[in-house]
Amino acid sequence: MGNNSAYTSYEQIVVGLANEGLLTAKSACVVGLAFANIDTDHGGKEGLAVVRGPLKGLTADEACVAVCMPKRFQQIQELKEEEYAEAVYDAFSELSDKWDW
Repeated sequence: MGNNSAYTSYEQIVVGLANEGLLTAKSACVVGLAFANIDTDHGGKEGLAVVRGPLKGLTADEACVAVCMPKRFQQIQELKEEEYAEAVYDAFSELSDKWDW
């Protein structure tokens, strides 16, 4: 079992940055790397979403994929609803692997 509270903190930070228009590929990586090697686990997901700005309505994982992998996120947005969640998960997994989660 992973560290649920680490994911909760990550989610709060990412959504907070996105709400202020401060989430960039660089800031997303800085936040992600801050949680390296502590077994960050999605079990701590609170379901927060960005409430303003260009990333409005996105979850923390979606927002990170959107800023770190914009072309891929654009392709994901064109998928059918039943394929969307898995595609976001796969893309975010690539990011989090780079962060040593």
